[in-house]
Amino acid sequence: MFLKRPQNLTLKAGSTAKLECQAEGEPKPEISWHKDGGGYFPAASERRMHVLPADVTFFIVDVKFGDSGTYSCSAENLAGKVTTDVVLTVVGMFGHLNQVGLLTSVYLCLEPPVFIKPMEHKDITEGETTVLECMAGGHPKPKLTWTKDSQPLEATSRHFFTAENQLLIIVNSAKTDSGNYNCEIANSVGTERGSSRLTIIPRKSQRNFYIFRNPFSAGIFRYVIYIFKKWPRRIRDRILSELNFLHLFTLTKFNRFRIQNMVKSWEFESNRKSRQI
Repeated sequence: MFLKRPQNLTLKAGSTAKLECQAEGEPKPEISWHKDGGGYFPAASERRMHVLPADVTFFIVDVKFGDSGTYSCSAENLAGKVTTDVVLTVVGMFGHLNQVGLLTSVYLCLEPPVFIKPMEHKDITEGETTVLECMAGGHPKPKLTWTKDSQPLEATSRHFFTAENQLLIIVNSAKTDSGNYNCEIANSVGTERGSSRLTIIPRKSQRNFYIFRNPFSAGIFRYVIYIFKKWPRRIRDRILSELNFLHLFTLTKFNRFRIQNMVKSWEFESNRKSRQI
């Protein structure tokens, strides 16, 4: 049974909301609060919510538009559970003159723009897809403006916006995409800015190991080198200058250069041993 029930409130932004809820029963019931059917309170994450130890009074200081909603007070014991609801409405008040020159008040739900989630720095590998987030809240709904290194950012075949410009998607990322991305959120109440630094890491080349991936090809290569070392020097010099036959085993200039150095080192070792003899 409720001894005190909370009353619907309409408050100006910045004021303090006070909700009271008290119940009795045997055994003594436990009091719990919910907002819009859940346990998430924006005021709690910002440390603006306070509940007295006896759970009788529920305070929200410096109320904002995001605090608006339906608050439920539940009293529960072994005998059962009862719930009562209260609606909190947060408004901003602006004065204006009517047709006869009298000051009247118009209530508008206003809240300055705010980042729902902080923008994050990202490091990705070249060629990958990434998403930069600019999650904004406020009333009226903020307008979002993106810039990169202080220059306006426009949609291209690799850069496009979605979720009302709150998400910037970059596909097939390139080195030129590295930089500082800024997002400005603004409405009639105020302006906020956030930034995200994107770093593109060059993709590592795998071409150095082409000739060693296939064991069969590696065996053939060793056999050819074995025969090659037995040929006369003038023939070997001509082959080394052209390296045409090495196309059978390599795919890049780097590998041909590597093999050429290997053969020369073998020749040097052979000549050194001959001189020693």
